[in-house]
Amino acid sequence: MYCRKCYTKLAPDFTICPRCGLVFDADNPVTYLARPFPDKWRIAKYVFITSIISIVAAFVVSTFQMAAASGH
Repeated sequence: MYCRKCYTKLAPDFTICPRCGLVFDADNPVTYLARPFPDKWRIAKYVFITSIISIVAAFVVSTFQMAAASGH
């Protein structure tokens, strides 16, 4: 059993993650992960957000580079 938020190994005799404080129920598999790896939707979310941030950063840098090269 692993925490859904911080992926810490959980002891079945506790109900709260010792690292992040997330509440889980050992009898309900929806409240914890069976393996210590994020699911495909969380990975897709991270890839999408990182791509958007990279595109915005590239746009800002290129805008300032064009402004500096034009002499204005």
